[in-house]
Amino acid sequence: MENKIITRDQLAKIIGKTLGLPTVRAKRLELALEEIILRELKTRQRVRVAGFGTFLRKSRKSHSIFEIRTKRRRLLLERETIKFLAAKELKRILNPYLKEAAEKPAISEAIAPAPGAAKPPEKIVKVPADRPKPQPKPWRIKLAPLKMMPRVKKETAERKIKERLINLARKQKNQPPVAHANNLPTRTVLDQNPEGRLFSAIFKQIASASQDYLTFSLSEAPEITIFAGRPRQKLADIPTKYARDFLKNYFEIDDFAFPQERFARILASSKIKKGGLMYVHVLPAISGASIFIKIKP
Repeated sequence: MENKIITRDQLAKIIGKTLGLPTVRAKRLELALEEIILRELKTRQRVRVAGFGTFLRKSRKSHSIFEIRTKRRRLLLERETIKFLAAKELKRILNPYLKEAAEKPAISEAIAPAPGAAKPPEKIVKVPADRPKPQPKPWRIKLAPLKMMPRVKKETAERKIKERLINLARKQKNQPPVAHANNLPTRTVLDQNPEGRLFSAIFKQIASASQDYLTFSLSEAPEITIFAGRPRQKLADIPTKYARDFLKNYFEIDDFAFPQERFARILASSKIKKGGLMYVHVLPAISGASIFIKIKP
């Protein structure tokens, strides 16, 4: 088949010769048909010409393309395009074998027996009794049906968590945790050892900033960072040994593998008989423990 392109003038001559019209009138007829199709596509989604095909209006989303000539990517914005779907009659004209296939009877009709003929005997296939049953695939796991649990109130959840922590601490330390802070004895003053003097200075700095708690994370690192307030503000970097000694000497905490809560009454110094109540909460983490200390004057 020759790869030949027909121009608009040549198409007008063919139309005029087929309809017996002058070439000028055939060209006007061709232009009028194009204008009608374009005008209808502006207001409608599709225009169908029976026996010929359907013109569709489609929108293409914006996408990027790679230009081989410039070796760069270029962005194509969203735009409207026209798509043509050929009708069955046009396809059969271009492909004669489609017409022959449509005229031929179906295979099931060709081999169907005559109305009065006897039916051929059916073949019976016997399945052996010892045929192995299909085994379930090993990666498929049977799950139990889901159960919708009732909604839990916030107070109930907090009470359950507190009971869980108390029971866990009792099992680990073999002693009941302190239930109330008013019955605690007065601890040693803070200015008797290096870690006490260090934390005493930190507590004074927190009080000057109108804060009442600090947080830090214990790990195997030689130093830890102490934060205070919300949003968190960095106070100082201190040796990890001082933080561990402070918790061990003043709160009797030397095991950080389980959650625990401790209270202690601590005096600021031996000269000034003024102190407060400290509340320590220890929460174990993957690489150590998270410590929360709250000061109540």
